[in-house]
Amino acid sequence: FGALIVVFWHPAVVFFPTAAFGIAVPETSHWQMVFYNSPAWVLLSGSFAVNLFFVISGYIITTLLLKEERDEGQISIAAFYVRRFFRIVPPLMVYLIALMLLRVSFMGVGLFYLDVRSVAAAGLFVCNTDWLTTCQWHTGHTWSLAVEEQFYILWPLALALVPKRWRVPLLAVFIAWMLTRFLIAPVRNMSNSQSFACIAAGAVY
Repeated sequence: FGALIVVFWHPAVVFFPTAAFGIAVPETSHWQMVFYNSPAWVLLSGSFAVNLFFVISGYIITTLLLKEERDEGQISIAAFYVRRFFRIVPPLMVYLIALMLLRVSFMGVGLFYLDVRSVAAAGLFVCNTDWLTTCQWHTGHTWSLAVEEQFYILWPLALALVPKRWRVPLLAVFIAWMLTRFLIAPVRNMSNSQSFACIAAGAVY
């Protein structure tokens, strides 16, 4: 269901102008604005689906880590990082290499313009940090990967080091902090604070 929402979101944003984020523009019809401000759009928007994925991710990763702790007596941080590396990095590298090949194809004339810095930012999982770099459209989609990798750098360490009785309170404080940051400085589209809070919410569950 979530995947279908994400697939729906991108052509919908193209078909309906910038009102996709609830902003009226001259070419936006009355019924388009009604749709964008309705509960249906909230449930069918790409941001809802991505946040849903974050919650599921937090739940699954945490469940697997706790199962390892229960079965083996401890969480192997090194093994977790190795598994994450081989699950995420190889397919990402294939995608980025394909982009670079398309960029310089046909006797040096690329199919599209692509800044090498944007590719590097995607490979380093920092496309969610505008203060570091601004990723282009072809690599900007990796922002959600960046959110997950940044969260999972620290979360397994916290599970391994924090006593069991303090884990849920720690997550609750973290979620409250992230949501406070989101409410103080809201954005029109995706928010790192909101995304981190969703992963943490899945971990609590």
